[in-house]
Amino acid sequence: MSDHYQPGLFDLRESEKSEFLKQIGDLIDRKLQAFAREHLIGQQLLYSKKQAARLLGISPASIGRLVAQGLLKARALGGRRLYAHEELLKLLKRELPASISQPSKAPAAPKLLRRAG
Repeated sequence: MSDHYQPGLFDLRESEKSEFLKQIGDLIDRKLQAFAREHLIGQQLLYSKKQAARLLGISPASIGRLVAQGLLKARALGGRRLYAHEELLKLLKRELPASISQPSKAPAAPKLLRRAG
């Protein structure tokens, strides 16, 4: 143990505590803003189907299956369907069902017969 007395937070007067806590709050705010500038600002918020598929490592058709199964929400904007960054992150954090990467086993449409000619 040290022989010196080192004042702590509780040894400060109320006005000093208030100022100390304000300085800590300001420091935290500056650190959070710096983090946001470095990691979040400039991040794309909405993605096209093709971009979303590339980010998830699946085909654009699989994006459609995710939406149909209610696993991914699409937003309509200007007649386009877009996919939010947060929604894509949620999907990356969970395991996707195998049925997403494989088309359903629906019967194929009948082929048209060619005219002999």
